[in-house]
Amino acid sequence: MKIQIILFFAIAARFSASSQSVEFYSDHYNYDKQTLLMEGNFGEWTNSEFVDFINQSGGTVNIRAHIHHHLTFIYFVNSENNADHNISINIPSGGKYTLRVISKLSGGSPTVYNDQLGFDLTYQDGRTAYFELNASAYFHSNEELVASRPSGYEYWGLNGYTRSLDRSYLPLKVYSNHLQFGVNESWSPIINKGIDTWNNAASSIGITSGFFELASSHQEADMTIDWSGHGLSGTTLGMATLTQSNPSKVVGITMRPPGSDNALRTAEVLIQEMGHILGLSHSDDPADLMNGKAHPLHHADLSKIQLTTRDRQMLYWLYSQSNSIPIIPYHR
Repeated sequence: MKIQIILFFAIAARFSASSQSVEFYSDHYNYDKQTLLMEGNFGEWTNSEFVDFINQSGGTVNIRAHIHHHLTFIYFVNSENNADHNISINIPSGGKYTLRVISKLSGGSPTVYNDQLGFDLTYQDGRTAYFELNASAYFHSNEELVASRPSGYEYWGLNGYTRSLDRSYLPLKVYSNHLQFGVNESWSPIINKGIDTWNNAASSIGITSGFFELASSHQEADMTIDWSGHGLSGTTLGMATLTQSNPSKVVGITMRPPGSDNALRTAEVLIQEMGHILGLSHSDDPADLMNGKAHPLHHADLSKIQLTTRDRQMLYWLYSQSNSIPIIPYHR
């Protein structure tokens, strides 16, 4: 499939400033494992994300980029502005190639898709490899958000003031210690779902830095998702903690150990707790993700866990307040 060049002119203002970088060497390759975040209205192109391929292998490298069969709304765009679900690229030794990734979905209810994009790698000597990059696409209605607080939606304030993350510290670096509690990397999509859900929402309200970024260690993190369950009482599944001070500091999030509950219900709870770190409290509308009760329909399919328009509206209102108490990292 080809997309006319005029379409790319039309979406130029929605280019992302960030990119994923992949470096190839003779015996290995490195990439930073950050998620490609796409966000936009139904029926319109999302922002573009970019993947920089850098060939340090000493020979030509061929890369074939392809989507999984159910991700037909995602397109790769090559240097000739041709878009397709599969693209083959030859990169000479010492060369660099930037691949653009975009999405478009005609309609539906607000949805976040989290999945991986596949890349087959063939070295000049015939050796092959395969790797995947995380991608997240958030589609929502094109109704304009206004800075008014939805009825029945509360904020997590202090002394009558709203609280919100200080943008100068964004994105917060988040470390999850779930690997210490008997699960492997198969649990990582739950962590990524929480980060991607709120980062896509940030993009939709004009916060292009995103709210959160995954950290690889506790030492480099601004906050930790602790899966020990320490301090949780009764049937509480998760708890976010901020200091009761001005500015308020992020203490972190505590969750029940992995396997204590349905994994997808756990994902929903984690997203709610991350919403509290942003300064949101609960909504009295059962449809909203930040409603305090569980949503059983979310517990069979990770893609069904998504923000409503009211959730985004509240976030937009909260981050438009000029006199909020700032929320900052505890140690930075």
